[in-house]
Amino acid sequence: MINYCIIGDNWGFKIFRILKNLNKQAFLFQTNKKRGSKKYFVDLKKFILKKKISFIWIATPPLNRFKLLNFCINQNLNLIIEKPIILKKNEFKILDRKLKIKKKYCFIHFEYLFLKKLKNLSSKNIKKIDMHFHHSKVNQHKIDPYLNNGTHLMSLKKKYFNKVKNISYYVSEGNKNLRQINIFKNKRIKINFTNNKEKIIQRFIFYLEDIFSKQKINEYNLKFGYDCTEKIKLILKKN
Repeated sequence: MINYCIIGDNWGFKIFRILKNLNKQAFLFQTNKKRGSKKYFVDLKKFILKKKISFIWIATPPLNRFKLLNFCINQNLNLIIEKPIILKKNEFKILDRKLKIKKKYCFIHFEYLFLKKLKNLSSKNIKKIDMHFHHSKVNQHKIDPYLNNGTHLMSLKKKYFNKVKNISYYVSEGNKNLRQINIFKNKRIKINFTNNKEKIIQRFIFYLEDIFSKQKINEYNLKFGYDCTEKIKLILKKN
């Protein structure tokens, strides 16, 4: 059985509720110690040992997470990390190497990868794709919208449209809610997931548990998440 520990507010609470509704063994880690301090990690280590945690789900803001990620790997934990993966190159190499040495799993949570319409779509004869991710709210972490939400689009590109060259990305915050992909073949195919009702987070959980229980290769690992961020950075430089 997997014992999950969730770290993070707001989105972390949502993940916790979903896990509990699935009857999973899930625990929220909360402490009044400053995140990243020595006392914080002392409390976290005690919590991990007491609850016999096997997977830690990190839903903290994406900046400055290296210290927390490194600590969790050193505690021999498997990881689930919310996008985007913002790491320096040397930080990524350190974490990736440790994960391989310790033979631990690291799943990056790109929920929209689990949309049914995308799984059933053929990538043949696609002439052009326009990808949109617009959010009416502005993130409070001073992250460029392309890094914050554009990585969702890049994950879809890497998974489903990696051979398609003519792709445009449109990302904004503080204006409107619109998450949509326009695929041009002989006619336009529109996939709108703004008000998606599919239980895609639940599908992600089923995916990781299947991979973990059967010891299969994880497609959405740390390198996948890191590459999504780096490719978005290249687009930003061109713009």
